[in-house]
Amino acid sequence: VSQSRYYAQTEGEVGITASVTGCIFEISIKPEKRIPREGNFSNKNLVIFYDQLYQELFRIENIQTDNNGYASVDLCEKGFNTTPGIYSIYVKGYSHLGKLFTERKGFFNYSTFFDLAQSSDDYLLAGDTTDHDYVNGLDLNVAISKLYTNDTKSDLNNDGIVNSLDLSNQIYNLHRSGQMAL
Repeated sequence: VSQSRYYAQTEGEVGITASVTGCIFEISIKPEKRIPREGNFSNKNLVIFYDQLYQELFRIENIQTDNNGYASVDLCEKGFNTTPGIYSIYVKGYSHLGKLFTERKGFFNYSTFFDLAQSSDDYLLAGDTTDHDYVNGLDLNVAISKLYTNDTKSDLNNDGIVNSLDLSNQIYNLHRSGQMAL
């Protein structure tokens, strides 16, 4: 947010106050273990912003990232008001465990970029095909029932077919849980 002010100094001058609210947030999110490993990071995501007291400020569903894991959203267009500050951002990808990213500064300018994929440790873990933020036998059962199909929910590596590579991703993350939305 930028503000400029001009105050009347003498009789007859006019004072003007203006402010610009941050509306655009750009985000980089990457799911793990995609084939091919580059340019294959598109995904649907739920994103929730929390203030420093972990009170939900706004929730945006079905944010579609491009092949590089990038998306841009106009919050003002969606009716959300932003203020400059420090946020916690929860991200839950399609068929992935949720992850909470804390202490993220944003909305000091019209546009803010949140890079939530700075390293592979930030990638969203694959395997939650039943949307309960935990990878277990239920998720494996769904993937097994979709073997050799093009089911997008069970095709965890996004190579176009559900196969043993997707099952191995689930087994690798078996009994792991996401960081549930607060």
